[in-house]
Amino acid sequence: MDTSATARMVVLVLIFGLVWIIAWENLRTLCLVIFRRKVNRAARLFWLVMAFVAAFCIVDAFYIEPGWVQLTNHTIQTEKLPKGTRFRIVQISDIHMDRYDGREQTMIRLTAKSRPDIIFLTGDYLNFNKSKNYKALTLIGEKLVKIAPTYAVAGNWDNSLSIEALEKAGVRSVRRWDIIPTPKDGRIALGYLWWSMPADVVYIPPDIKGLYKVLLCHRPDSFDSAANKGIDLMLSGHTHGGQVRLPVFGALLPLPDMIGKYQAGLYKNGKSVLYVNRGIGTEALAPAVRFYCRPEVAVIDIVGK
Repeated sequence: MDTSATARMVVLVLIFGLVWIIAWENLRTLCLVIFRRKVNRAARLFWLVMAFVAAFCIVDAFYIEPGWVQLTNHTIQTEKLPKGTRFRIVQISDIHMDRYDGREQTMIRLTAKSRPDIIFLTGDYLNFNKSKNYKALTLIGEKLVKIAPTYAVAGNWDNSLSIEALEKAGVRSVRRWDIIPTPKDGRIALGYLWWSMPADVVYIPPDIKGLYKVLLCHRPDSFDSAANKGIDLMLSGHTHGGQVRLPVFGALLPLPDMIGKYQAGLYKNGKSVLYVNRGIGTEALAPAVRFYCRPEVAVIDIVGK
């Protein structure tokens, strides 16, 4: 659901207001109990339940979901691959690594479990530009390359040293259109769009026009233009899914420069498909919380029909 920054801010204020009311009412009830004043049993139970729910949400957001990596599965059909072909992509985005830890290890384990034909990394790899972090990023790259051929593009959080650390591990940096073979003698074309540029600048070489075209771009904003260019699948990240989401409402935090029309998951424009990955980590300048928005390793099967 596309929600405005104003709507998100209003809901955020209401939620914080509700939390304060719950805290105040429970404190007041506790004081009445201590001073042996009469307290309505139903009210006491209600505010106790509300306090439990609020506490559970806080614990979940800060301590459970940020490290609870989810493997999601998606299937896209196309007539541009031979019938019966299944080409499996794993997309990983927004690792935002502070240190090589359990979350990154789970990410690699889930990637290996999915048995991909290819792995795409769509930017924002480190939170802090430290020597030990570049070494850890190279280690991640080495582990992923052992699973499947791995390709990477830069995000708005990256510098050249991050890409060099991945390339040192054997990860291929996407800088131009490349043709990649698939099972049953099929082929896909892989291209890259710099995260801050409009898709109108994408040049489609004549020799790939009939192929299934995958475009890697860290930010999803350019999807409409990419669809007009004839891109079949665009893979993006950047939004982190909003990090804090509500059912139906969608992303909550009012960050319009980060969370816009395309927040998380699959979107379609004609025959073109966009997948926005919720990412693995949280960036250093934002609260390290996730609610109803688990970190994600996305498995996308491109199936010929």
